[in-house]
Amino acid sequence: MGITKQRWPLTVCLLGAGLFAATVFQMSGVRGYEQEAGENLKTFFGRHAQPYSSTFGTNSRTGQTMYGTKIRHEIKPHHPNKQDSLFYLEGELVPPSAAPGDTTELAGLRLNMRMVDGTEPGAGIRSVHVTTTADGGVAKMRSLRTVTRGFNGHSGLINGVTFSATRSGMKPGGGGDYKTGDAGPYPNEDSAVTAQVGPGIRRVFVAEGFAGKERPQVAFLQKGGNQAVLPEIAVIQGHGGGKGDLQQWWNDEEYGHVVASLGRTGSWFAQSFRSNRGHIAIANGETASIPAPADTGFFLLWSKGSSSLWAALHYVATGAPVHTAFAKGGSTETKNGPLRGAQAAGGIIIAPQADQTFQVKNLTGKRVRISYLFAAGP
Repeated sequence: MGITKQRWPLTVCLLGAGLFAATVFQMSGVRGYEQEAGENLKTFFGRHAQPYSSTFGTNSRTGQTMYGTKIRHEIKPHHPNKQDSLFYLEGELVPPSAAPGDTTELAGLRLNMRMVDGTEPGAGIRSVHVTTTADGGVAKMRSLRTVTRGFNGHSGLINGVTFSATRSGMKPGGGGDYKTGDAGPYPNEDSAVTAQVGPGIRRVFVAEGFAGKERPQVAFLQKGGNQAVLPEIAVIQGHGGGKGDLQQWWNDEEYGHVVASLGRTGSWFAQSFRSNRGHIAIANGETASIPAPADTGFFLLWSKGSSSLWAALHYVATGAPVHTAFAKGGSTETKNGPLRGAQAAGGIIIAPQADQTFQVKNLTGKRVRISYLFAAGP
């Protein structure tokens, strides 16, 4: 275990059995302890050490400056399924009464930090700053994990993690003070939660249950009532970088089937309505297959910039497929069933199929881009 001393002012209040109440201690002389295999559990100042874990003693030196200690600890020797800790705290909250309004609170770790005027530009306060690094290997990485449990009839509010961010006082650049209910945007880019990702990270936020497939009532909630969040521009703001959608909805947990999506160009798709989904490009002589959201409905198809490649029809795409074309362009034909054999050149052919799809064959002599719209019940 290597130890490097750094200056770090810190005052810790200890209130508990064996210590006189409201006494302020300065911590120094931090020492590390590494449990060896087979040793008995040891206790330092009421803090219990887990097997193969580290704990620290404290000394009271009134009036002295606290020296924070940089602690480097390695898990050695390795043991299967070992759980090691640099800090391990146990606490129990036993409220003095059950009276309404009792706000007794037990915090495992409380940091109160403050930045004052005169701090150089670019400086920042990070109450907790965690860096977890893996250099190769396949071990799982987690920078922060919180577990909050309620059982045996517990009916109090449970929050796994709560983030709060607020400003007060004068706004940068003038304009008065920050006030609840003020219309934004404020002259900054503050965020309550920001997820920054680097290469290799495919998902930003995941709402995931245990193996038992728990079903929360709401995955993401914009709270209303007297704690209403009233965004100035958007509740959820995103962009479909590349060719991705802005949003997608699946009908199962395996992301197997998209039942609705909002495209990056504003197109909307759902089982009962589909618009501009994909703008299919069809090479000359090729046939494209377009899935219909239902086996019966209405179908519109057109080609950008063309006054002759389009059709509007009602269809039945199951069993023996049939259709009725209300109107169509001069270079467009409509048929029923599979498109086989030679066809007359110079246009496109549209045909509903028995498997709830449409076939569109391009015989124009060039590549064409097709847009389409369905109006059909699920």
